[in-house]
Amino acid sequence: MTTQISTPNVAAPQSTQLDEDRIAHWLRQYVAKVLALPENDINPTTSFHYLGLDSSSAVAMTGDLADWLGCAIDASAAYDHPNIVRLSKAVAALPQRARQAA
Repeated sequence: MTTQISTPNVAAPQSTQLDEDRIAHWLRQYVAKVLALPENDINPTTSFHYLGLDSSSAVAMTGDLADWLGCAIDASAAYDHPNIVRLSKAVAALPQRARQAA
């Protein structure tokens, strides 16, 4: 049985430039909701795996992040960039055309 997680209520960046801090904030809220932990307990440099995020939750997170941003993000991004800091930097560095492709 899959648990439905509501996405964080953080405004998506309006410009074509992805905002690393806003993405990190969204990821931190998302992980906190999935794990039912206070947001302050989520260390952005701790790996998703160590925090307790399983593979299906990590894939769902990247999909929800892509939907929130309106861009394509590879489903394996959370494995290639295994914590909030690294993933937010990688997503913020996506070329503008990737954002427009979605």
